[in-house]
Amino acid sequence: MARRMIKERGVENVNLEMLYDELKQPARRLVSEDAKKELYLIVRDWVAQRCDVEL
Repeated sequence: MARRMIKERGVENVNLEMLYDELKQPARRLVSEDAKKELYLIVRDWVAQRCDVEL
C-alpha cells in the first residue's frame, strides 16, 4: 500500500504520518526486508529534499 501510494501520488504528495501509520499495521510485518529498505530510502531522500539537508 505504501509503495503504491508513493507511485500514485508522487513522493512530494505523500502524507508521512499516514505512511507511517500504514507501515505500523500488523500485516505490514510481512513486507519483505528489501521493500522496507527501498521505502526507507525513498522517505529519507524526500525528507532530505524537504529539509534541504544531506543525510
